[in-house]
Amino acid sequence: MSAADKPVKEYATDEIVVEWDSRLCYHSHNCVRALPQVFDPERRPWVMVDAASADEVEAAVARCPSGALRARRVGVEPPKREQPLELRASAKGPLLVSVCGSWRRTAPSSTRARGRRSAAVAARPTSRSATGRTERSTSRADAVLTLYQAEWCPFSSAVREVLTELGVDFVARQVEPWPEERRELQALAGTDQIPVLQAEDGRLYRGTREIFAHLRELEPWQFAAEHRRRFTDHRDARESDAQGQLVEYFRATETFDDVVGHPAEAEVVDVPEASRYELRLAERLIGLVAYRRRDGRIAFTHTEVDESWEGRGFGSRLAAAALDDASRQGLHVVPLCPFIAHYIEQHAEYAGLIAPNYHTKGA
Repeated sequence: MSAADKPVKEYATDEIVVEWDSRLCYHSHNCVRALPQVFDPERRPWVMVDAASADEVEAAVARCPSGALRARRVGVEPPKREQPLELRASAKGPLLVSVCGSWRRTAPSSTRARGRRSAAVAARPTSRSATGRTERSTSRADAVLTLYQAEWCPFSSAVREVLTELGVDFVARQVEPWPEERRELQALAGTDQIPVLQAEDGRLYRGTREIFAHLRELEPWQFAAEHRRRFTDHRDARESDAQGQLVEYFRATETFDDVVGHPAEAEVVDVPEASRYELRLAERLIGLVAYRRRDGRIAFTHTEVDESWEGRGFGSRLAAAALDDASRQGLHVVPLCPFIAHYIEQHAEYAGLIAPNYHTKGA
């Protein structure tokens, strides 16, 4: 085999050596984006280690998701591995190897799985007795995906919901707010539109149509139906802009150090134009419970009490007042908010308010 045909090539200075294994590379271009003067696929040789400092090169190599690029300092012993190797079969693709907690892609093999499910998924136990805990071991641990997205984008939200129903873990990568600013995404995927899904083998799927066509090839996990049901249950939270109200709470800067009072002194007021009950003390807003009403039901989507008043009974005052008002109006209650659901569990007198057929287990 000639030097040009060797799968592993070395590029070195007197400070650092960079190794590149072409069998592992799926061209994520992370290195190119980090140091384009060092890594240029259109140039020969495509790696020019002396075009940046050794520290910069080492940092750029560390961004390689496949492990195709490795760097070592000249005259420095590499660190010993403290964790055992772990193998994972990826869907329709190569093996993934965990080295010290970092997943790497192995060289391709002629025997890898080509069906709808990888060997790891096919062999995964699905019974409750076999799986025990429902943590990462029962999720689609074979998927290592990256989703380029933005939280406000409804198309991104739809993809995240489908990934949840499939049980597929993924990394969310945030993008710039305006398409013309997304130069990194444009360089990677040839588009400035979101969402974009990058599969574990480096393939890119642009837009919901391509992404959904790819995801339809995957078998859902055992919790898919329950996740779909929870998605339906939370329609009221989506339509009432619960996310927006929570973001407003996150951005709030007002403090209440100069206000004193007791829960009995707080006033709970229904503000239907804002779809929420407000908890006020000394004419200041210190808490709220958001809701959405339709078809004789009231869905409580989230509750917030300013942190300076937490743990002193103000949240319970707010929950009780909101539930009492729902009872007076003859409304069935859908406790999407975990705090309201917990309050009902602790106060059996409100259990009869829960809407028929609503599954109350969990939040």
